[in-house]
Amino acid sequence: MRRKKIFVFILLAIATLLVCQYIVGWPLKRLALSAAPALVLFWRLFFVILWSVFLFWLLMPYLAAGRNRRLAVGLGLAVVGLLFVALSPYSWRQEIQGYAGRGFQTSTRLAGPTAASVKPAAAALKTTPARQWSHAAKYGHFFVFAFIGLCLALSPTAIDKRLLLLDCMLLAGASEMVQFFIQGRQPLVGDWLIDMAGAVLGVFLSEALGVRSKE
Repeated sequence: MRRKKIFVFILLAIATLLVCQYIVGWPLKRLALSAAPALVLFWRLFFVILWSVFLFWLLMPYLAAGRNRRLAVGLGLAVVGLLFVALSPYSWRQEIQGYAGRGFQTSTRLAGPTAASVKPAAAALKTTPARQWSHAAKYGHFFVFAFIGLCLALSPTAIDKRLLLLDCMLLAGASEMVQFFIQGRQPLVGDWLIDMAGAVLGVFLSEALGVRSKE
């Protein structure tokens, strides 16, 4: 019961900060990055380490009781995906977007467009890679949390699905909050909802797998 109260308190704090960022436009990120570079680096490292400790504290009970190697490997892969989604700077995404754009341009040249299709292809070249990467990032959020929800739900300790979803909400909220201190990134309520939708899908998939295994 005490752990549940702590979860609710942390969840309300995360929700308040995200809503303020989304509706009021609270410039927390601007305040966090307006200090001296050395101080900014210190606070970034501090909050990333704090986030990692929170991540370990949140997920450790699911592994400690289960002691399942497959579950541990699956959850480890999910955490690696979460680390990439949450902590990758925007510059990395721009580089990947540039690679995608050059690949798209190369494939267009190899296809040999006709004169009638040159103008539409040029317009698509300007918009398609960015839009595709934006959608891919959202899909990444969704599928990473779907896999996390599935792994957590398959753990022997995941008896109460409401508490499991609360854990996923905290994990998603913390993953958004840490982006206050990642260069070029900012927390978004929409990304939090996408993460939660993926976690809910993972829990439903675990229920379906459980029914099939019983049959």
